[in-house]
Amino acid sequence: MSKNEIDYKLCANYLSKRDPILEKLVRKHGIVTLPPKEDPFTKFVKIIVNQQLSNKAASTIFSRLESKLSKFNPTLIQKLDDNVFRESGISKQKASYIKNVAKIFLDNKDIEKHLVSLDDYKLEKFLTSIKGLGQWSSSMYMMFNMHRLDMFTHGDVALNKSIKHMYNIDVKNKLDLPKLKKLEKLWSPYKTIACLYLWKYIDSDESFL
Repeated sequence: MSKNEIDYKLCANYLSKRDPILEKLVRKHGIVTLPPKEDPFTKFVKIIVNQQLSNKAASTIFSRLESKLSKFNPTLIQKLDDNVFRESGISKQKASYIKNVAKIFLDNKDIEKHLVSLDDYKLEKFLTSIKGLGQWSSSMYMMFNMHRLDMFTHGDVALNKSIKHMYNIDVKNKLDLPKLKKLEKLWSPYKTIACLYLWKYIDSDESFL
């Protein structure tokens, strides 16, 4: 196993030993893994499109946008007319966010190296400073395109539902925050993998659906 390769079995075993609920999910679903990393700019656009939408709807909208371009890159996105975004199903606000990210990539040729060089705290702080990227969007990028293993987001509806159902913790209730923090500490340094299992539960457990 290379230095940068993730040992998902180790992560699953660690979480199983510390959390009996996750232990059940690991036994049911086996070893879960993060998807391969994508082109950074493309992934940012996908995440912005995905904001407050289901994965299925977001995928359809992104495919529409992608089909209107000969090549998906910041230069062509910057030149794109707002009508093209609208025809693809993307709001004016999201279009402005996407163009803003495109400008950042065009103005900073070493942006990818810069992102990789930052630790989790500094990276999240940098990403959330970008217009259109809140805590949820930043966490999604760090989890799924940088494979940072100790991430958690309070803003994901499906994840919040899973935590409510499995742990009886309401993420939006301030009184439950101490219990949530305790749970996050329990999962660290593999909070991202814990989230994968909880999303898996939402996607596959018929009794919940």
